[in-house]
Amino acid sequence: MPKVPGPQFNDHSEGIIQGVTEAIIPQNSVYLASNFLFHKILGRAVLREGTTQLGSDIVAGTECLGMHQFIDGATRVPLATFDDASSSPTNADIYKYTSGAWSKSCENLTKSLTTRFLTFLGTVAAVNGTDATTSTDLTTWVTTGGNMDVGNMPKGKLINEWHDRVYVAGVAATPDRLFYSSTPVTGAVSWTSGNGFIDIEPDDNGGGITALAKVPGYELIFKERSLKRWDFSSTYPDDLMNVGTPSQEAVVMGNQSVFFFNQKGIYETVGSYPRKISRRVQDIIAAIPSSYYSKVSGISDDENLLYSIGTITIDKVTLSNCVLLYNYDSKTWALLSFQNKFVHWSQYVDANGAKNIIGGDATGKVMQIFSGNQDAGKDIKWLLQYQPQEMGSRGRIKDLSKMVAYNKGVRNGQTSIRINGIDDFKPIRQTIDKDVKELTMDLKGRYFDIRMQGFGQTGLHVIGWEFPDINANLNYSE
Repeated sequence: MPKVPGPQFNDHSEGIIQGVTEAIIPQNSVYLASNFLFHKILGRAVLREGTTQLGSDIVAGTECLGMHQFIDGATRVPLATFDDASSSPTNADIYKYTSGAWSKSCENLTKSLTTRFLTFLGTVAAVNGTDATTSTDLTTWVTTGGNMDVGNMPKGKLINEWHDRVYVAGVAATPDRLFYSSTPVTGAVSWTSGNGFIDIEPDDNGGGITALAKVPGYELIFKERSLKRWDFSSTYPDDLMNVGTPSQEAVVMGNQSVFFFNQKGIYETVGSYPRKISRRVQDIIAAIPSSYYSKVSGISDDENLLYSIGTITIDKVTLSNCVLLYNYDSKTWALLSFQNKFVHWSQYVDANGAKNIIGGDATGKVMQIFSGNQDAGKDIKWLLQYQPQEMGSRGRIKDLSKMVAYNKGVRNGQTSIRINGIDDFKPIRQTIDKDVKELTMDLKGRYFDIRMQGFGQTGLHVIGWEFPDINANLNYSE
């Protein structure tokens, strides 16, 4: 067989792309990656930063029921709701994070109900659809009066603010009804004067209202199978889209847009017809268990959109506690896998004014994301699987004898290769343990899938690889 130049790969700038045939797929993309970011240093796969715990365990072994940060001037206090025990809880409590520690702030809510929050007019209100709405300026919680007139507020499980009115939905007896308060008078809204409600097409077969959001000019009303908009004079005769979202946690405001998840993908809207942004990672979307749809939750910072999607299995790889990340500037997708299963999120502006992301998990912890070099003291597990490599011709038989891996900081990397898209990946015996590593092998096939994996800390980069030369058969028979 004659020797021909082998392929080189040193550009990861398109991130993850799936569901595209090899003939037209961007060569600077990967099929699957775990815990690498592609926008930090364009062209390189950069291992994400770690996680650190915010305070100590709140209630060990319990699942977070809601998160929020109350910000009013210089007051910046994270809030988190947890049941009072991991087994046989009697109620749920809201905790606040001050002076580096969590303490109870509001007690004796109904156990195991999602808590949602709204900060408006210098107070924060908490709703769960069952208990009386309660609000606080973080000095005293009240269930009557206050700047949001909580004693007269409908007992809903959804709350937001738009055009200086408070909106509530998810009242058990009227699942299609959107309630609104008055506009503020002397610093307070009213639910008895200047207020009202509108029924959002009860017979549209869209299900009850599941989420609320706002964009310039419109209040967005999500149902299970439809999306409406309202400008305070009309809900418009047609759905904005005939797909909806399963929960409020699946709706995220960021980058001057509203993003939302449903089983078909992740969409973006600014009040017009939504566009699907998740086509590139559709295999990952399809791998989300249907039982997890109602638990999908998202958050946005100034640069990225994040969605917690649970544990998935893709191409026989199981990745736990996954988070899909979309970078606004580069338009690239990344997949992250954490030790903690994050079920609720909040932005967190710390004492220095730095904006961070925190996540409440299923074991009583609140973690700061992208903080430190490890995940709570443990190295970060990573994986890269490249697009199938045809090496000039899909049909010709190639012999692979040598591969050179380029990286920064990889010291325990393992490489495996799958031949012709069938069977399992075959491990290459040598370990990637230095920045330029030559690997030897004896493989024959028409095309190849290359997978690398290992453990490391923040600062690890995968730069690329090359096959210095390959032997290619001139005909197409084995």
